[in-house]
Amino acid sequence: MQELNLPSFQFRFKKDGQDRPCIFDAIRKKWLVFTPEEWVRQNWIRFAVEYLKFPEGIIQIESGLRVNQNQRRSDILIYQNSKPIVLIECKAPKIKIGDNTMNQALNYNKVYDVKYIVLTNGLEHQIFLIEPAVIKQLTKLPDYSKL
Repeated sequence: MQELNLPSFQFRFKKDGQDRPCIFDAIRKKWLVFTPEEWVRQNWIRFAVEYLKFPEGIIQIESGLRVNQNQRRSDILIYQNSKPIVLIECKAPKIKIGDNTMNQALNYNKVYDVKYIVLTNGLEHQIFLIEPAVIKQLTKLPDYSKL
């Protein structure tokens, strides 16, 4: 496991029937193949719950959406009052966060219309406040009580 630029969390691991390492997703209540991107996603979920105090019940993982006639899946969506408010796009640690990642998130946001976008590879975290006609980069994502 690669150390990430996030606090350390406890996770459950096992091997599946094909001898692949798996990690338990506490939100979806199921075992997932342990990939570098999944490692980042699971750490961000724990960070959102344990440090930012987001209730688990408002977090949706790998939501399906249609963008430009193509079926896609967003990594993490956080809701407030039944409306998406935070979109977190996760990449593997070796993937650089750049224009392609931002364009992907902005395309997803045409569907979701969130207030906050987080782009992360677990090592670098870029956080943006999306307002009409302007995107502001932030130093951190507000905790649940300040959304």
